Amino acid sequence: MRYYSPGSNSFYDDQINVTIPPDAVSLLDSYYVELLNGISSGKKLTSDSHGQPILQDPPGPTVQETQDAISTRIQNTIDTLAKSWGYDNIVSAISYLSSSNKQYAADATALNTWRDAVWTWAFQNFPSITAGQDVNAFLANIPAAPSKPTVSG
Repeated sequence: MRYYSPGSNSFYDDQINVTIPPDAVSLLDSYYVELLNGISSGKKLTSDSHGQPILQDPPGPTVQETQDAISTRIQNTIDTLAKSWGYDNIVSAISYLSSSNKQYAADATALNTWRDAVWTWAFQNFPSITAGQDVNAFLANIPAAPSKPTVSG
């Protein structure tokens, strides 16, 4: 026989466990398998007011976790554009702002201006973020990336 203890939030099997907690309730094999499958799919095991095991959806991300995920995606987006222009990342690209090489300086200026616009937009919109908000939906309005400048001579 299989059991569930709400006190330990654990399963017990009388064929394996010598001691079964006094608050344990017996489980039908089919329900035990259903609970295990639910846990495997990401559900949270808890108990109801009668000590019976139930599955709950895990809580969604908090506002801070959502904001952190958005910030990470923004930084990756900015770094990805800088890399596509031949730089290691945005920091590397912007280090050329006062370069005597006109192409490097133009790239740095364009990337710096865009990075500032992106983060200004993000910080203005962060207060509207809700817990579990879709990151892609939020980022759909990110300021458009610039084209790589072409410098002659």
